[in-house]
Amino acid sequence: MAGADWRGGGVGGTLWVFPEQPVIWWRSVMAKGKKKLEVVHLVCEQTGDHNYTIRKKSGGEKLKVKKYSPRLRKHTVHNEKKK
Repeated sequence: MAGADWRGGGVGGTLWVFPEQPVIWWRSVMAKGKKKLEVVHLVCEQTGDHNYTIRKKSGGEKLKVKKYSPRLRKHTVHNEKKK
């Protein structure tokens, strides 16, 4: 380890840099993270009430689901709306 330079790697590890070798960043070697979930509200088409909140993977089509509306006391179409 002669000639090695220690640099703090932050969370998750330590990075040793050797002058005779190219630097390989350890974060680029690690596995990729999961897709983030986003919070989405389901809004009633008829009343405009935010009746439901769900967590959904980002991307894809907007949801259009039949759900129960407490104000109307029946099932109505609810659309996805980001907050």
